Amino acid sequence: MKELAAKRRPCSIAADRSSLRESAHLVVREYIDGLAARLGGPVELSPPTYYDHLDDATLLADSPGSGALVFESRLSGDGVPFSLLTVPRGYAIEYLLTDRPVGEEVVPLDMLEAFDGVAREGAAEAASLLAEIAEIETTVETSQLRFLGVDSVAERLGTERVIGSVFGLNGGQDGYLAVLLDETSARTVTDAMVPVGGETVQVGSSAVAGVSRAIASGFLDRWDGLVGDVALTSPAAVEGVGTAVLDPVLRRVGSECDNTFVVEATLRNAETDLSCELLALPAAHRLTAL
Repeated sequence: MKELAAKRRPCSIAADRSSLRESAHLVVREYIDGLAARLGGPVELSPPTYYDHLDDATLLADSPGSGALVFESRLSGDGVPFSLLTVPRGYAIEYLLTDRPVGEEVVPLDMLEAFDGVAREGAAEAASLLAEIAEIETTVETSQLRFLGVDSVAERLGTERVIGSVFGLNGGQDGYLAVLLDETSARTVTDAMVPVGGETVQVGSSAVAGVSRAIASGFLDRWDGLVGDVALTSPAAVEGVGTAVLDPVLRRVGSECDNTFVVEATLRNAETDLSCELLALPAAHRLTAL
């Protein structure tokens, strides 16, 4: 791609940018028409700005506070994938979250902000416990609160094989929490927890199960003050391709709703190449009831 780009004359690059702006404007205009219908009034578009590189800092530059509410759509046309991100502000956020039909449950914006905060704190606590029990230092690489279609949750786990545990929150009535490690990370954890040659890395191994429970407990430690007491059920050991290991849980969640809140966090140690994924699916009623 770089070689092709180097051969193009400046006028061709300018033409490409112009075409991209025009195409983006057409796609966004159709999207905005639907948003305007939902808001009950016209939505004006400013002329598009072209960026060679667009990062979070640029996208969220005008957003107040430390976070933002972002709507993401992933589209594909003629084999060319692209993303559409909408970052509403001010009255638009309040309108979208509060102006709902009578009797429909609503998750308050301040609740989402508070829940995102305790999720980040919980991920940090989980990292601290992992360092304490296995002497493996990790950092919280990502921590995000998402609202996804149930069918889209498994896609976020990729196609690598993972080993870990799935816990029910209060018997599954209040959601689920999965702690998943790739095979290399599971080996690292096992070597840190047991003597050399003392245990093989496999689903249900005591080292992986013990670390998973400690990480889960640490992750949920900050939740009690926000959503009430949260008790973990005995873990169900899982092993397999990432997109499939949560099938039983997602079938149960999908039988009750089409979309779900998902808390994602990644603990990582660059030196040992350890990566631990935490995926929580809190039941919506625990958020709307507060």
